[in-house]
Amino acid sequence: MQIGIDLNDGYGGLKVEPVISSTELIEALDGGLEMSKLTSQEIIKQGWKAVHRNDVFALYKRRVPANNGAVQYLLTGSLPDVSPRTFLHSNVDYDCRKKWDVTMHDMNVLGVPSGGSGVGSGCMEGDEQYAEDLLYYRTRWPWPLKDRDYTLARRCGVFEEKSAIVLVSRSTEAPNCAVKNGVIRVDNYWCRSAFISSPSSSSSSFSASSVPSVDRPGMKFVTVFCDDQKVPLPPMVVDILSAQGEKVVPDSISRLHAVARGIESMRRKNGAG
Repeated sequence: MQIGIDLNDGYGGLKVEPVISSTELIEALDGGLEMSKLTSQEIIKQGWKAVHRNDVFALYKRRVPANNGAVQYLLTGSLPDVSPRTFLHSNVDYDCRKKWDVTMHDMNVLGVPSGGSGVGSGCMEGDEQYAEDLLYYRTRWPWPLKDRDYTLARRCGVFEEKSAIVLVSRSTEAPNCAVKNGVIRVDNYWCRSAFISSPSSSSSSFSASSVPSVDRPGMKFVTVFCDDQKVPLPPMVVDILSAQGEKVVPDSISRLHAVARGIESMRRKNGAG
C-alpha cells in the first residue's frame, strides 16, 4: 500500500537546488564504467569479498573501518535482453517494484523540485537529461526486528554520449514526514547505480543494433551502496542478520530480471526503442 504524504508546503513546493549534484552523478558514471570493466579477481584485489555469484550477477561486500565499520555492498552483472532505460523503470516505478521487491512495505514519491520532474517520469521518456525527487521507502524486517524506513533524495542522469543511465540516492531530511512508531528511520544511506548499454551481449531475438543506446537491449549494471541499519547488536549477530538478507538477493534479481524482460518485450512489440 502506498502512503499519502502531502508536501505541498515542503520540498515539493519550494524552488530548491537539487540535493544531489551533477558532480555526484558524473562520479557515479565514471565509477560504474570503470568497475564494469573489472574481472571478479580484480574486484576482490580492491578489498571486496565475494558473497554470491551466478550467470547474471555477482554480489560483494566490504567493511569500512573509517566509517565505524559500516558494510558496503557492490552488485555487478549483465542482462542481454533488457535496456538501461527499462531497467531503471523496473527499479523506480512502484507498480513494477512491488512485483519483485518482497522486502518493500511502502514506497511513495513525496515531492519534486519546483519546475522539475520525478525520477519515474523525467528520465523515462527521453525528454530530460536529469530528474530528481524525494522518496519515502519502508522495508520489512523479520520479527523481532523493527521495520526500517528512509527519506531519500534520488537523482538520475541520462548520458547518451556514454550510452548509460545513472541513478544516485542518499538520505536526506523530509519535511512533514515524521518517524513512525515501531519503525527505525535510517538516516545514513547512499546508493550509486550505473546502467550501461552493452549491445555486444544483447539477445538476437530482438535483432538489436551493435550501436550502444540506453533504449537498446543488452546492458551491464553496477550498484554500490552503504546502509547503516542502526542495529543495536554485537557485530557477530549483525553479520548473521546481514547474511540472511544477502540470501534474498538472488531471488530478487531473478524476479527483477523477469519484470524488466516483460516490459522490454512489450516495448519491442509496440515499436519502442
